[in-house]
Amino acid sequence: MEMIMLDSLEAWFAQNGQFMADQGLSVELGRSSSSQSSNRSVRVDIDSEDRVGQIILWETGEIEITLGSVGSDDMILDVGEIRSLDELWGWLRKLLTWNGVDRLWPA
Repeated sequence: MEMIMLDSLEAWFAQNGQFMADQGLSVELGRSSSSQSSNRSVRVDIDSEDRVGQIILWETGEIEITLGSVGSDDMILDVGEIRSLDELWGWLRKLLTWNGVDRLWPA
């Protein structure tokens, strides 16, 4: 199930990353390789002009979201564990909303 979530997050990014970039957001997808860690991960960064955000999802189902404002040392960090795609999409919605994205909600 966890590999499905990593693949689903990557597929969502592949489908929506260019649109977000065209809207002026800085977007990046990062992957750990199996040689770097036994616990593979996918990282999504979405930054707007005044806000930054990142989600890291590990194949074990652990997830971390970091949200911040440009020019501020204040950061919001939340960690958890997900067991379903619905839970993953909920975390992704937090990141999108933080950066003012009101569409592209995952299914």
